[in-house]
Amino acid sequence: MRCWEEIRLGLELNDHGMQQRRVAHMRFLGVLYNYKHVDSSVIFDTLYLVLVFGHDTSEKDALDPPEDCFRIRLIITLLQTCGYYFDRGSSKRKLDRFLIHYQRYILSKGALPLDIEFDLQDLFAELRPNMTRYSSIEEANATLIELEEHECSASSNNANSASHLDTEKWHSRRVDSNTSLTANGQNVENGAEDSGALHEDMQSESDLESGSTDEEDLDDENHDQSDEDDEEDDAGELASDDEDEVRVRQKLPELDPAEEASFAEELRAVKKVSSQMPSRVIGVELRLVSLSLCSHSQLFLYFCRAI
Repeated sequence: MRCWEEIRLGLELNDHGMQQRRVAHMRFLGVLYNYKHVDSSVIFDTLYLVLVFGHDTSEKDALDPPEDCFRIRLIITLLQTCGYYFDRGSSKRKLDRFLIHYQRYILSKGALPLDIEFDLQDLFAELRPNMTRYSSIEEANATLIELEEHECSASSNNANSASHLDTEKWHSRRVDSNTSLTANGQNVENGAEDSGALHEDMQSESDLESGSTDEEDLDDENHDQSDEDDEEDDAGELASDDEDEVRVRQKLPELDPAEEASFAEELRAVKKVSSQMPSRVIGVELRLVSLSLCSHSQLFLYFCRAI
């Protein structure tokens, strides 16, 4: 930021001809904070920079002579512009701490000009009317040491409380995890029992279905077997009927020897004639002979048996 660079450049040069410009830069930085273009950290960094710049070098007397009070005026200008916003929270604590360092710096300068002293009184009355004004550097140093000890103890207490809270959270999470694991274990066991019961039910249903299926298969097989037996019985009956019929048909009447002898003589005569005649004539003769013998059923059956 160009304004902050100009402020640092003025501290490095410490030119009396640039004092009015340096004051304007400090006021402009305060206005930037009022309009929220910069945050409080920039303001406090600038305040501490003005307060300690060059004090740790060999050029301390050239950059900030003991009788020079211009840095006090720069800080008054910046705090008068935006210091009234640091009245709560962490910004208030930061400003209280800075004002103690500021008083120690003022005491290191000795006697102050009246105009700067009046501006300081107005500043403290506006920002911290109840704040103690120290009369020696030792008082300011003692206050700073006490403040640092208080801050250290507060930070350690905060750390202990934070660790205690973390421990409690860890224990609570562990208890919750154990509870959830126990609940999950019971759920798993219950789920296993339910699945086992469901499996047994399914198995019993499958057994019943398989048993009914086997019974149906056995019934079908028995039915098929009975059908086959019935068919075999029917076939046996038909075969027995056929055999009976055959047996009935094979029963021939007893022939008379005289008729048999006469039929044999006629047959020999027919054969003798047929040997001398064509085959068609023979067939006709045979038909005629068979017709002539139709009246004699016994002779016709004998003829068929001979053929």
